[in-house]
Amino acid sequence: MAGKKPAARARYAAGLTAGLVLLALAVAGGLAVGAQPVPPAEVLAALFDPDAPHASLVRE
Repeated sequence: MAGKKPAARARYAAGLTAGLVLLALAVAGGLAVGAQPVPPAEVLAALFDPDAPHASLVRE
C-alpha cells in the first residue's frame, strides 16, 4: 500500500474491517442455526470459555 493516498488507504481499511465483521457474523450465524440451534450468547460463551455447555458443539 506504499504510495497510496490517505483516502484510498482509509477506504481500504474500512472495507477490510467491514468484510471481517461480515465474516464473523456469518460464522456466528452458521453456528446459531446449524444442526442443533444454539443461541448467539451461547456461541460467544463457547468460543471464549471451553467449559461452556455448548463448547463442544461450537468448537467441533
